[in-house]
Amino acid sequence: MPAAFYLSETDLEVIIRSGGGQKDSRKRIYAKYTEGKSTDEIIAFLKKEYGQVGKGFELHGHPISVWFDENGMTAGYGMQAAESVVTTLSWDQIEKYIHAMITYGLYMDANEAALVDKTEMERVSYQIGYFLRDWIDDVPEELNSIEKIETLLSTHEGREQLESFLEDVDARISYGELKPKTVKSPGYLLSEIADLDRERIHFPLHDTVDVRQEDFITQDEIDYALCIGSGFADGKFRIYEYFMDLHNQKENADFLKKEYGIGGQSGALPGNSSSNSEHDAKGILLEKGSLLNPYTKVLLNWNVVEERICELIYADKYFSPQEKEEYKNYKKEQEKKAKEAEITRLNNGIRLECKQEIEKQIAEKYNGFSVPQNTVSEIVEKYGIDCVKFVLANTIVQAWKEGRFSLRNKEWASSILTEGEWSNTLILNTHPTILDGFTNQVRNLQHEKKQVVQEQLTLDGNLCILVDQWESGNVKYLIGNCVDDPDFYYVQCENRVFEFDHKPDKVEVEDYYIDILAEEDIDRHEAEVGAKLDGEELQRLSWQVVHEADDAFGNPTKWSARLFSDVFLWINKGNAVYSIYDAEGYPPLETFESLEDAMAWADELAADGRDIENSIPDETTPDTEEKQEIGPDPVENIIRLDNVLKTMPDKLAEAKDRLETLTNQLESAKIEVTKPFQQEEELAEKLKRLAELNALLNMDEKGTDALILEDDEQPAIVNSDMAVTPITSVKTKPMLKKKVVGLCL
Repeated sequence: MPAAFYLSETDLEVIIRSGGGQKDSRKRIYAKYTEGKSTDEIIAFLKKEYGQVGKGFELHGHPISVWFDENGMTAGYGMQAAESVVTTLSWDQIEKYIHAMITYGLYMDANEAALVDKTEMERVSYQIGYFLRDWIDDVPEELNSIEKIETLLSTHEGREQLESFLEDVDARISYGELKPKTVKSPGYLLSEIADLDRERIHFPLHDTVDVRQEDFITQDEIDYALCIGSGFADGKFRIYEYFMDLHNQKENADFLKKEYGIGGQSGALPGNSSSNSEHDAKGILLEKGSLLNPYTKVLLNWNVVEERICELIYADKYFSPQEKEEYKNYKKEQEKKAKEAEITRLNNGIRLECKQEIEKQIAEKYNGFSVPQNTVSEIVEKYGIDCVKFVLANTIVQAWKEGRFSLRNKEWASSILTEGEWSNTLILNTHPTILDGFTNQVRNLQHEKKQVVQEQLTLDGNLCILVDQWESGNVKYLIGNCVDDPDFYYVQCENRVFEFDHKPDKVEVEDYYIDILAEEDIDRHEAEVGAKLDGEELQRLSWQVVHEADDAFGNPTKWSARLFSDVFLWINKGNAVYSIYDAEGYPPLETFESLEDAMAWADELAADGRDIENSIPDETTPDTEEKQEIGPDPVENIIRLDNVLKTMPDKLAEAKDRLETLTNQLESAKIEVTKPFQQEEELAEKLKRLAELNALLNMDEKGTDALILEDDEQPAIVNSDMAVTPITSVKTKPMLKKKVVGLCL
């Protein structure tokens, strides 16, 4: 660059006056000023209008390269804008240059300005037409062509009609009736129509204004075109990998010539809609302007292309940051494909060996009916079931018209591999009838192995084979035979597991489970009776399970009990805590880590409540403490009475709160007592079984609810009607030859 070189104001105006790189860019810029847009709106528009674009000018015999991007404009001496920077302008400064030129009539001549409105209407007409084509199936007749839309845009009434239609479409989109299909939204199109409806500002115009076209294609634009790649899928990645293998210049150039091939594309240069590229045996041709009459062009032979790509790669400019990430994913995918290809190669070798082994074993051991089953098992064990299946299926699918293969085996084979996986070298040279039978043996062997795996399960830490499973009375039962010790069987009932030294039938399992439940009920009643006999007055509440709140596994999560005549308590199981409530919609009274602690606290609350209830005085009698003594001084008496009256609103509010709490508790209690008992049938069945158990325990015929534990004790049990009956006799039941071994987790 010459010393003290600079660009004058006139030079900068020449560059900026050329506009962006898209068609009719200057007209769109001029239109924004005539529409009266604000400075901020115009700056935002200019950034979008220019985007990334390069321009090359010969100014006073000097090459000036210009590059526009989101930061503004950079102008440099030579073929590259950033190499020898002469000046930079922000978008604020660029807008000021444009505004000044338009204001003084130096941006556009009168003839070009006269076409601005028509050009804008055409542009918006096409945008609306494309939008209707992509979005609306039944376009109104008055909008079914670009010409009709442009006619509507030419009048205020027509623009209002279009706005009404687009607003309706926008509403249908917001309701989900229409799905987005294009980039342009109804809101954007409405803003474009509104701009056409603005009152125009008129600027002075000259008859002629000199608008320069670019004189050359800059190196920035060439680099952009080269960084696109060959235009084929993953072509840029292949070029990069080949160059990184350190081939010589001729090899690289020959590779590029082959990779690019013969072809071309439009819009090859950044931000320029009138640019094109062609590539053939000579190299890459870049042009600006029309195809038949470009105003500037450059031909890059393959040696020049090779040299520049090398420079870009070693300067770390060939890939953008996003492309670097994409290349990493590409490499992973290529490595995966390479591994798959290697596995396929190895598999083909194993499959060929498997094919030969099948042919050999069938030839040696076929007995006229089938191949011995142990031979089939040995082949499958040696080569794997997948390999054997592939070889058999490969033969059957390629002999589809062979009638000696069963239809069942043909359908099976077609599900194993696709046509692209067929291999002629793996076709078995065995008689079809014999091979069909051998295929059946292999499939049956696979089915048996799958069945064994499917029927294995673990019960109480023991690997078992599933023997039987069923459901009765909302209880799920499952029997498994121990693999390590076949003499033992494990039975799972709900969340419990029992061990048997023989195989039990369904009736025995169900009876045993009911016996366990009955024994637990008796133990619980005995504990309560024992507590009474020891002189301890039972003050525990009677809790009931609220089955409507059971979780997904049928386990209870809510219990209720009557605290007083019209007061109920609830226990809700939450996240590892149990919370006690006295009314719906109120915070819990207390929380505990276990159900037992929660119930014990409620028992204490009930006992305390009884003591308090007994100690509460009759509220109908006057409270002597609230009486105020009357003294001889009238003024003091008035003050005393005034103080009493001031406390009355607070006392009334407190009484109202207590009344509201009691009312809520009463309403909640009424709801709870009306809820149906979901397990009524199950309870009836258990009571029936309990009665049978009592008969087996030789209970007194006159009092089936009676039971004696010791000669000198008189405990009692609770009958089905919740009455307590003294027990008169008892005999110990013999222990069953079974035991509870744990809970099913």
